[in-house]
Amino acid sequence: MSSAARDISRSTGSPLQPCLGVKVAAGWLAGLIARRRRFGYPPAMASPAQFWSQFAARYDGHVLSRDAVVLSPRIANATGPVERVLDAGCGTGQVIVELARIAKRVDAADFVDEMLTIARRKAQTLGLTNVSFEKMGVDALAFPDGSFDAVVLSNVLHLVDDPGKALREARRVLKPGGKLVAPSYCHAEGLGALLLSHVSALLFRLPVRQRFSVNELLRLVESSGFSIEGREVLRFKMPLVFVEARAA
Repeated sequence: MSSAARDISRSTGSPLQPCLGVKVAAGWLAGLIARRRRFGYPPAMASPAQFWSQFAARYDGHVLSRDAVVLSPRIANATGPVERVLDAGCGTGQVIVELARIAKRVDAADFVDEMLTIARRKAQTLGLTNVSFEKMGVDALAFPDGSFDAVVLSNVLHLVDDPGKALREARRVLKPGGKLVAPSYCHAEGLGALLLSHVSALLFRLPVRQRFSVNELLRLVESSGFSIEGREVLRFKMPLVFVEARAA
């Protein structure tokens, strides 16, 4: 791990300290059940694509969206005023709104039409003329090698079958020394997080594919061709590690 990563770890406390105890996770259960009744979630057998297609219109009212709104300015600040940035797995477009304010050009990609429709509408409403949208998965980016100064993977690595492939694709489309910003939920960072993860999957049918601890995620990023510059664990309802890295 780089010295920068160690400095950030020291300044924010131990990143491995449990962020969510069993008691706290249990306390959220009643709220989860109430939200499950309020939101119409896709059926249990829905594929990930079907889930996000049916959930897209309600996503902006969900807790996941609220976390993204909080994170978006920080993500934009981490990428910096670059020439071209990719938001891979852009969802309904919370992050692109902030990225478009400081980057010269923003490419936004998602594999769900309904998500892209909402994201495009936001961009049009705000008059964002430096954003373009493409339908594609984060593990199959249809961009040439070395296309971007920065790539954002915001809370998507736990939702894909092969997160290593998604990271390698991000590495491929980055310029040498390009910046990766990958805030990621860590569903296995303590017993409380595991409990909340499984309850959420049961009640909301969230298609969680990976349950990382912080260390497991950091090792995956490093093994995919990146040098970690910084990490910080944020105490959302689900522990989230804010990862900043450079293409090695």
